[in-house]
Amino acid sequence: MGSLGLRIKTLRKKKKLTLQGLAGEHMTKGMVSLIENDKAKPSMESLHYIAEQLNVTVNELLEEVSITEIRELLATIETYFREGNDVEVIKCVSLVQTEHLPLCYESAKVLELYGKSLYKTGATNWENYLDLADHQYMTLALYEKSATITLFQSWSKLKCGQYEESLHLLREKHALIQSHGAELETLTFLKYQTHEASLLFAIGQNKEAEEVLHSAISYSRTTKVFYQIEELYRIACLYSIMMRNNEEVSYFLEKLDLYSKFVDSTDAKAAVLLLRSHYHNEATGEYEEAIQDIEAFKDITGGSVNSYYVMEKGKALYHMGDIEGALELLDEFTIIPEWVHPFDRSMIHQVKAYQALCLKDLGKWEKGKVYAKEAYEGVKQLPETPYQAFVYETLNQFL
Repeated sequence: MGSLGLRIKTLRKKKKLTLQGLAGEHMTKGMVSLIENDKAKPSMESLHYIAEQLNVTVNELLEEVSITEIRELLATIETYFREGNDVEVIKCVSLVQTEHLPLCYESAKVLELYGKSLYKTGATNWENYLDLADHQYMTLALYEKSATITLFQSWSKLKCGQYEESLHLLREKHALIQSHGAELETLTFLKYQTHEASLLFAIGQNKEAEEVLHSAISYSRTTKVFYQIEELYRIACLYSIMMRNNEEVSYFLEKLDLYSKFVDSTDAKAAVLLLRSHYHNEATGEYEEAIQDIEAFKDITGGSVNSYYVMEKGKALYHMGDIEGALELLDEFTIIPEWVHPFDRSMIHQVKAYQALCLKDLGKWEKGKVYAKEAYEGVKQLPETPYQAFVYETLNQFL
């Protein structure tokens, strides 16, 4: 990659040809050497001969980055990307003049993997390369590929708390694809609807979010494509718990339970137990049931104590009057990295409110007040939820 001479030399070495081997009977070894070192320009006749010897087209030789080189680069970085070796992906692509990549699927994929690797390593210019990849995909009418890039970018904005921007990006791309007379494939469409519902909840548009959520569930059943159904049921179940809609909670818990048995997934079974424990703590007040479910969750997930476990058991113990036991557990809570949605963030700050109440009951009023204020500051800009209301009620006890 680089000058014509360098490209010829690189391809010759990859073909394991000597200078004489490339020269053959039609050129001299010395002339090939001069061409490779950019000290002489080949005639069109010589260029065609060299291309034939190297088994490439003349256009590939003349391109600043040839299709052959791009394909070889893509094969290399795809391996590194699968292995999670983002540093090597970046290192390989940085040797290429990305602005001169030809318009083709391979170029777009290289730019996509490069942008994602830059993102994962914390680089600030990652989105520029995803935009370039997206432009190539759209130009080539590879709409599904373009849509997946937008999903990635939308998720990145969600993680930064840019909920409205994330939603706008998602809807804008869907509308653009439709304007080209195309539609998203079933799996991608379900991903879009699931993410859209989540984002609508994030900005407090609960009625519209619920409509999109139920539309996605209905579409999944109609098409008999259940790839996203568990996540859709989980979101619907959590929202039903928040709205204290016991009938829908029971319905979605039953659906999730049936799904977990059908797929025989430990993660799916654990999710049902966690939601049941959360439901008892937040809505039914059956705290012994909450503890039984969260203990079963602990057992099925390998017996380790994680943040989900200490959160639900700690809340149940507080309501049952074991203040010291509750605080000891709640103090073990650490923020879960994937909890970026406002509902999740509200739950994190609700834990802080429970800690405040425990400290108050143990006579540590001032420290508890600090925790209560921290919880309030964390939720005051978030959409209204029962978790937010709990935080407000907790702070009022210290005022």
